[in-house]
Amino acid sequence: MTRFSFAAPAVAAVALIAFSAQAALPITPGAYVRDGVPCQDAPLAAVLAYDGKTFSGPHESDCATTVLSRRGQTYRLKTTCHAAGDGSPAAASTQAQTVTVRSASHITFGHTTGAGQTDRAGYRLCPAASQR
Repeated sequence: MTRFSFAAPAVAAVALIAFSAQAALPITPGAYVRDGVPCQDAPLAAVLAYDGKTFSGPHESDCATTVLSRRGQTYRLKTTCHAAGDGSPAAASTQAQTVTVRSASHITFGHTTGAGQTDRAGYRLCPAASQR
């Protein structure tokens, strides 16, 4: 006699949710530079790195980005970093972010500042050869 088990569908649902939360965004990995700033010798404050899974700034490393939700091409994210840019240990910091995908190489990136305001700006992918 064949028995139906709820375990297999439940495991599949949990796996799908876990995969969805850590799914990569549909953008090209690399260095993104704030719109209006030349790629060549861009100041570090204008550069945002995306490795295909995680966003990080110049003063952060050992980061993990989780997709919390998606509406159209806008993703609500949470990024937690556990080290300074040079890799030295630091207290974990978490930041809420939004990314709107304009194309595979252009995004609008937003985050909440320490003052509780939202900073939103466009960023474009720059060739690695033009970075410092």
